Amino acid sequence: MKCVDTCDDCNDVTGVCDQGCLPGFTGYVCQEDCPYGLFGHKCTNECNDTCTGCNNVNGLCDRGCHPGWKGDYCDIACPHGLFGEDCTGECNENCTGCNNVNGVCDRGCNPGWMGDYCDIVLTKQPSGGWFGGLVFLVSTHLFCGQAEITESEKRKPSRIVNEPLKTVHC
Repeated sequence: MKCVDTCDDCNDVTGVCDQGCLPGFTGYVCQEDCPYGLFGHKCTNECNDTCTGCNNVNGLCDRGCHPGWKGDYCDIACPHGLFGEDCTGECNENCTGCNNVNGVCDRGCNPGWMGDYCDIVLTKQPSGGWFGGLVFLVSTHLFCGQAEITESEKRKPSRIVNEPLKTVHC
């Protein structure tokens, strides 16, 4: 029986891989790639969870990275100011820093701005407080109005709600 080139050492008579498989391969005669998500010797290493898939031999993320990550092993977060697929999204300029995956301004907003994406403008009042047009959800009723925002509240990251957005005209 012919030996395959993915064997570490092959029995020329039986074709069985007596010493196991080369890194990245598995099976009785080493003809199967490591299962998806695994790589290396005896397929015991796990691909980085920021990979969309990795090379069965060396673990390189040859199928790309999940949004927010880059590098050969998808182990480098997008640089400051960028986010998303291939780090091509730009954070809102009103953010003090945004999430590398989805662009949410999770590090706060520059003075005069608020909201998950720092896209709600605030107006500084003579009293020193901040005022802005806000929409409040109370139970199932929407109210539009003005609200005073303290300096400490303005800097807190906004809560993200995973619900469809509704258009509200005030």
